[in-house]
Amino acid sequence: MFRFFVSEKQENFFILDDLILNHIKVVRIKNENFICVYKGEFYLTKLVQNSNKAEIIEKLEINNEPKNKVILALAILKTKSFEFAIQKAVEIGVSEIWPFFSKNVSQKLEGDLRKKLKRWEQICLHSAQQSFRNLIPKINLPINYSDILKNSSNFSQKLIAFEGQKNQTKIDQSENDTIIIIGPEGGFDESEINLAQKFDFKVVSLGKRILRSETAAIFLLSKCIND
Repeated sequence: MFRFFVSEKQENFFILDDLILNHIKVVRIKNENFICVYKGEFYLTKLVQNSNKAEIIEKLEINNEPKNKVILALAILKTKSFEFAIQKAVEIGVSEIWPFFSKNVSQKLEGDLRKKLKRWEQICLHSAQQSFRNLIPKINLPINYSDILKNSSNFSQKLIAFEGQKNQTKIDQSENDTIIIIGPEGGFDESEINLAQKFDFKVVSLGKRILRSETAAIFLLSKCIND
């Protein structure tokens, strides 16, 4: 069943924006019911013909959000890899994504960063719809690695992945607020790891093999998300 995130409600109707209406036209929804997600709640609806409205049939008791909040701080990667990581992180259950620049980030973000952010937000939206999320995870404009560390003070569990870490670190899914940091294709400089430890980050191993950054993000998120 198709589902769409909506932001405007009038009495017993949702107002559908142009993007949703275009999608409805493309997939030829006429008499079929579909789901509207409004402020984290699911509603079964049907299209009011020749209008931009969906009539509410009933509210559905569905909650597909994780029990805990997990933030993914992800270094800027090559476009295809970064967008893949965003998509899969949303599907797994990430709460927010914080892109950042670090020493070994080789990818240059050319052009208008606001346009980049808009594209990333669209990926979050489509992935949230596809995976039946109640909420669309927020993604921020890129910041510096040091600012990621400074903004992490309120998290109860702070993890950073590093291929140089040999010992396994226990990951606690019961923690309410977790932030995980995944580095770029070139990995982290040891000085960056040392700095993270000064901000009380635990260095975690991802196993014997070296993982791509996008794979590492998926792997570590799956360990942290508590469904």
